[in-house]
Amino acid sequence: CRVEQEKWARWEAEDEEREQRRAEKKAEKKAEKRAEKEKSRAKRWNKYDDAWVALEASSLSTAPLAYDDVPWPPKMNELLEREAGGADASDRDWKLAYHRCVKRWHPDKFTARFRARIDAGADAAKIAERVEAVAKALTIAYAQR
Repeated sequence: CRVEQEKWARWEAEDEEREQRRAEKKAEKKAEKRAEKEKSRAKRWNKYDDAWVALEASSLSTAPLAYDDVPWPPKMNELLEREAGGADASDRDWKLAYHRCVKRWHPDKFTARFRARIDAGADAAKIAERVEAVAKALTIAYAQR
């Protein structure tokens, strides 16, 4: 009977070790996935920034501007926080970031800036609608701050 109890105790200890290793592997995979997701998010934001630099550099161009040519923010609800420098940014940083974003995304300012390039077709309405949505998202994010 004692031999049986020792055998069971050993099996239980092995099971606990195995379970611990599984939990550690799962935590590692989760951390890797989180890091990969963060890397992907940073990549999308860098692409957004680069696209805006290119669009602003081509401001004298007369090439038509289609919906897909506009560098839309990857996450509208993260735009203001990112521009401010993170969630722990000062109130002044948030205010300055809001004003920078509104200069770019306010429907009237956007339209005035790119009016000559935006085709009067279906893309114009689509662009106007999306620009208005980005502007509203900025205003809401700033108000909630």
